[in-house]
Amino acid sequence: MSLTLTDPQVSNGLASDVAAVRQALLDDARNEANRIVAAARESADRVIHDTIAEVDAEVEHERHRSELTAQAYSSRVLARARNDARREVLRKQEQLRCELIDRVRAATLEIRHDRRYELVLDRLEAMALEQLGEHATVERDQPATGGVVARAGTRHVDYTLRAIADRTLDAMSDEAARLWT
Repeated sequence: MSLTLTDPQVSNGLASDVAAVRQALLDDARNEANRIVAAARESADRVIHDTIAEVDAEVEHERHRSELTAQAYSSRVLARARNDARREVLRKQEQLRCELIDRVRAATLEIRHDRRYELVLDRLEAMALEQLGEHATVERDQPATGGVVARAGTRHVDYTLRAIADRTLDAMSDEAARLWT
């Protein structure tokens, strides 16, 4: 018995075999496609997870960098404010110091109106002559400065009321400095 392809039995058997092979190939293709899709999903999930982690790390890095920048800026602003305040305090202290000097000098010149001023001049003149000798030239109560100035050659003494006030202020500089602390 010879079989031909046109024989219905052969044709049905072959069609059935082809259908089974076709189904097996389709099943293999579906399984492979499902495996590829699952691997792709897994890979995509990893990429998404890694990307989120990288973005989170970059955001944290930028937040930290921003905090450091803000702290540095804040420190500069604070330092500048402290320096400005210190300069203002020093400026005000200098202003008060100059005002104190002016007031002390003015008050010292007021001694000229005291009836005992002539005795003060006599005492200052005696001190000058004692230091420079009896031949010293003495100027008493000059209009702008009061007190006594004496000269003997290249040497001189300054006992003007202004000079006495300035020396007194210098001697009290430590005490005056405590006013600022």
